Amino acid sequence: MKSSLHCILACAVLAATGAAQAQDLTVISFGGATKAAQDKAYFKPFDASGAGKVIAGEYNGEMAKVKAMVNVGKVTWDVVEVESPELLRGCDEGLFERIDPAAIGDESKFVPGTFSECGVATYVWSMVMAYDSKRLAKAPTSWADFWNVKDYPGKRGLRKGA
Repeated sequence: MKSSLHCILACAVLAATGAAQAQDLTVISFGGATKAAQDKAYFKPFDASGAGKVIAGEYNGEMAKVKAMVNVGKVTWDVVEVESPELLRGCDEGLFERIDPAAIGDESKFVPGTFSECGVATYVWSMVMAYDSKRLAKAPTSWADFWNVKDYPGKRGLRKGA
């Protein structure tokens, strides 16, 4: 079987469709609480199914590592967790294999926007603006307030990626 890099759910679903012989899968994620949840929801049931064993690993999202494996033809990961922008860019660059939609299931039953030609989203999340009401008498209500360090002093924190 050719090594492939897909989003986690794609591999879990493909594997669950029934390979003739047991096959181990190397699954790389961001680790932490997400990996613990994946272990419970995906890895342990897959291991118990007899279809193979999940060999779980972690990384920090370094697409250079994925690209290097693909470029030298020594891909050691079967499944990798990536964020949406990296999935789309990696698919365009040929770093990820295309997924046969028929092998995943009825696309209309997926949350809209979670299925792409090289991966399937496994969780949806968002970011919120928050503040400490004990430190601010008046709540910020806009991005202008967020950047207004005179009226709203203190540290700000944003994600590095868009």
